[in-house]
Amino acid sequence: MNTTCRVLVKIFNDRYRAMLDAGVACSMISTAFMEEIGLELDEKSDQVVLTADGTKHSTLGSVTGLPIKVAKYSFPCKALVLEFAKHLLIKGTDWFSIYNDVIYIKSKDIILEKLEVEVVMRLYINKPNYRIRDEY
Repeated sequence: MNTTCRVLVKIFNDRYRAMLDAGVACSMISTAFMEEIGLELDEKSDQVVLTADGTKHSTLGSVTGLPIKVAKYSFPCKALVLEFAKHLLIKGTDWFSIYNDVIYIKSKDIILEKLEVEVVMRLYINKPNYRIRDEY
């Protein structure tokens, strides 16, 4: 059983799946995904990330202001860049804390706070329905 939590987000008007991981301190993006959406490193870094399987991964740097949108509201973030050949976008506790996220596992929702509104997103805990559509 796959227990990865995923949400749909928009980046530059295209929809993508992002993983949510409350056990990860920093948000991360792969080089493959960063290049796919046309971003470049903003800052160099020699930071090392330790993954759940105990493997150490060197980061190349970070991208700042990653333009994530949910329901037409912006939720930008900074993400460390890891050298991976596959699409990877992980939102960590740094992103959760910026937007005072509240995750409701039972109802499968996540709430993001903006000054003027609370945005509710659908949380996919198992394999999502691959039909992607706008819900706003």
